[in-house]
Amino acid sequence: MDKSSRKILCAMVDENGFPKLFNVGDETEALAKKLNINYMSFKLNIVYLAKIGFINIIKYEGTDADAAYILTHEGVAWKYFRWREILRYLEDKWIDFFSLLLSTIALLISISGRLL
Repeated sequence: MDKSSRKILCAMVDENGFPKLFNVGDETEALAKKLNINYMSFKLNIVYLAKIGFINIIKYEGTDADAAYILTHEGVAWKYFRWREILRYLEDKWIDFFSLLLSTIALLISISGRLL
């Protein structure tokens, strides 16, 4: 996740940790301006965050036009879910890291043996 997406997620949570609803239009333009993000980039970030499940896009009834944006549970607790993703990755790759460590130690031992 890039820096602007993180800024948007942090801005969409109030001081008590609850998600804020942002109506499309003036509110989202003001938020983009406040975060110093181009409005088109802001909308693309919203689409990306919706695609990965961090934001719900509320549509006007009977149309495909966006009405508002609100965070999902994953969006509110994005740091926790990101940390869990990293831990799952390390859990899957621990043997690779261990093998790398062993091969590095073996390389250092073989180099030091040739120097003596």
